[in-house]
Amino acid sequence: MKALPIKRLSRYGAVGILATILHTSVLVALVRLAMLQTGLANLLAFVVAFVFSASAQQAFTFNDRLAGQTLKKRSLAILFAVNCLMAYVLGSLVRGPWIIFLALGPPFINYGLFYFFSGHPRFKR
Repeated sequence: MKALPIKRLSRYGAVGILATILHTSVLVALVRLAMLQTGLANLLAFVVAFVFSASAQQAFTFNDRLAGQTLKKRSLAILFAVNCLMAYVLGSLVRGPWIIFLALGPPFINYGLFYFFSGHPRFKR
């Protein structure tokens, strides 16, 4: 059954909110408790959130478009690389209390990429 756009956006948002909370929690813990540099801490926090989000988005949000398949490793690698670059660069530029907003950038890019990849056989296995 094909999901309506609003239902997909709602599911994407729910997974995204959980991933954002996870990303922000890990980021703040690494900066405040482990005293890591913000760029590196943001990159590590992103990796944790990405693994959760990529798995949940495939299983919950884009499962109808994937039709029982999953994204190819190449597709996930592209998503991961784009996001790692963005996480590190933005994490290196942002300071102070503004770091909590670092987790808000990836969702916009990822929705477009997940939607594109999940609809094309070239990116599915």
